[in-house]
Amino acid sequence: MSSVEEHTQLLDAALACKSAVAISGYPSDLYDTLLHTWHRWEIPARTGGRGARTRAATEILWVNRPPTAPRLDPR
Repeated sequence: MSSVEEHTQLLDAALACKSAVAISGYPSDLYDTLLHTWHRWEIPARTGGRGARTRAATEILWVNRPPTAPRLDPR
């Protein structure tokens, strides 16, 4: 997606979903604004690879459900 309109359409569709949705990407004012009610995590990452020079980056994960602890005992 290259246009703000395309990103807005994606976010509108995600906001309308009744199921669990997770979106990952890089920091974005548009996403932060439209997904302000969602849970947001910042994840340190590196970009590049395959012989290319890498650089530090931050990936963002927006999730429309509250986090839950994993169940350790299978009942």
